[in-house]
Formats: sequence, structure tokens, C-alpha cells
Amino acid sequence: IMDALMVTLSVAIISALVATVIGTFAAIGIHSMKKRPRGVVENISRLPMVNPDLVTGISFMMLFAMLGIKGGYTRMLIAHITFNIPYVIFSVMPKLRQSSNLLYEAAMDLGCTPMMALRKVVIPDIMPGIISGFVLAFTLSLDDFVVSWFATDGIQNLSIYIYGIARRGISPKINALCTLMFIAVVTLLAFVNIRSIKEEREQEQEQMREEARKRLKRSRLFWQLFSGNILVNRNVAENYRYFIAIAITSFVSIAVLFMALYAEDRFSKVEREVQLLRERSIRLQEQLFSRTTHAAIAKEVEERGLGLQEPRKSREVVED
Repeated sequence: IMDALMVTLSVAIISALVATVIGTFAAIGIHSMKKRPRGVVENISRLPMVNPDLVTGISFMMLFAMLGIKGGYTRMLIAHITFNIPYVIFSVMPKLRQSSNLLYEAAMDLGCTPMMALRKVVIPDIMPGIISGFVLAFTLSLDDFVVSWFATDGIQNLSIYIYGIARRGISPKINALCTLMFIAVVTLLAFVNIRSIKEEREQEQEQMREEARKRLKRSRLFWQLFSGNILVNRNVAENYRYFIAIAITSFVSIAVLFMALYAEDRFSKVEREVQLLRERSIRLQEQLFSRTTHAAIAKEVEERGLGLQEPRKSREVVED
């Protein structure tokens, strides 16, 4: 059991480390490609992830037989490194998409060599993705059975050992060992996830503090502008950029004020003109109504044969 456990842990750690290094540099190279070649290479790198483990294991077995590689430990290690690399690339690529290429260019402008900029700027920026890829590769190598079964020759890891003794009955030692491995893996994953969540919260808090500082700075500037205490603060008086900002803000404020006053004056004039038009319209309607009424009365009087010299009779006609 201890030999199988040592083989499992050593293969998992070495393959995870090597796959993390190769996968990280491969992801950086793929990210720096143009759009079409990058898409082709990404799709090719994901083929081992979508292939069944049985196909991958038989392919490794045929490859090792054709190349004449005899060492069982070496064959298992090569197989685990190979199928771990795509998972590392898959973990690192999102962090590279989130990061900015301007960081690398700024480091180069400040005198860094390409390797120094990669080591000091790019890798620390994508370190959460690298750690996630390492943990994923370690866990995949730890519990792999199918690829190890077909790729190895004369050596056993823990999965192969448990499969071999499962037909005779599993002893309590295996149960205890599997429980300890499960607890160790879960603890490692929880530690990595808690650390990543903590870093994200710290970044969000830092962004919120930076926004609060900017808002406080703008509020102080406007307060100094409207309170008239601009020249009291030496820091503001010594920095010409603040005076430019204050002048522009004052000009814009005055322009907006005059525009508001002009708009209000125009609105009041238009309102007065509309009121005058309404009054004229009402007077015209009254005049038209009175003229129409007088014409109707005159017509009615003429029809009844009454003259204008008889006002009393015409008034009676109107009343009728």
C-alpha cells in the first residue's frame, strides 16, 4: 500500500508541476497569437479533454510500444503530464484574457527585458489561474485509473492497486487511506478557493476605496470653488491643473446659468404671447357670435314684417 501511495503522490506532484509550467507558457503563447490561429490551437489543445479516457489510454499504450519506452514509472509520468497540460491551459487562459497587454508593454518601456517582464509582471498577474491549474492537474492525476492502467507496465499506483485487490475484498486500511486522501484534497481545494475569494474581495474593496478617494477629491474641489477659499489651500494654489479645472468648471457653471435664465425668459415671453392669442381668440369668437346673433334677429324681424322703427315689437319677437 505504501509503495502504491508513494508512486501516486510522486507522479501527481511531478506531473502537476511540469504540466503547470508547460501549460502556463503554452497559454501565454496562445494568447499572443492572432485571432484565427489562436482559435485553431485552442480547439486542438482541448481535444484530450473531450476524448474518452479509454481512447487516451490505448493511444498512449500504442505510442509507448512503438517508441520502445519500457519504464513503467516513466510511461505513467509522461501520460499524466500530457493529459494534464490542457487543463492547465484551460485554467490560465481566462486570467490572461482578464489581464491587460499594456502591463507587459509598460514593463518593457521601463527597461525590463522580455523574460524579466514575464517573471515580474505577467506571471504574478495570472498567478490565481496558475494555482488553479496546478490543483486541478494534481487532483486529476491523483484519482486517474484508466490512462494509468493502459499506459503503465509493471508498476502500480493507488487506483490500480485498489482495482487489483477489489476482487478479494477491500481491507479497512484502504478505506482509511482513501478517506485521508479525500480529506486532504478537499482541504486543498477549500484553501485555494478561500484564498482566491479573499483576493477578489480585497481587489473590490481597493477599487471601492479608490472611487471614494476620487469622489472626495472632486467634492473638495467643488466646495473650494463655491466657497471662495481657493487661494487658502496652498496645495491647490501650487498645482496649475486645479486652476484649469476650476476655470473650466466656473465657465461651464456660468454658461449653464445664463442658458437657464435665457430659457426661462423665452419661456415667459412665449407664455405671454400664447395668453394674448387666447384672449384675442376669445374676443373674436364673442364678436362673431354677436354679429351672427344680430343678423339672425334682423332676418327674423324682416320675415315677420316688422320694421326697425318698432323696437318694442322687435324685442317681443326676440323674446319669443
